[in-house]
Amino acid sequence: MNFTETIKELNDKTNREGEKWFQAKRKVYLPAVFLNVFSQFMKTYFLKGEWRRGYTGFMRAVTSSLYELFSYTKYWKLNERERGRM
Repeated sequence: MNFTETIKELNDKTNREGEKWFQAKRKVYLPAVFLNVFSQFMKTYFLKGEWRRGYTGFMRAVTSSLYELFSYTKYWKLNERERGRM
């Protein structure tokens, strides 16, 4: 899988995740989002051993942490749209 396909897959998955959170009326707090982004990176990079893979492992850790951030962003966008602010 190349980088373009990875980004497309990330976009598709985060669209579904944001929609799922929106449908469930999930409560999401901004400080928790940043904590989740950071902890996801650390878990993937260090605990799962991606640091051993060099640049590829680093990019996997970044991608997994961006998943959290993008999911929240899409959830926030749906909430704002429902409230008429977008």
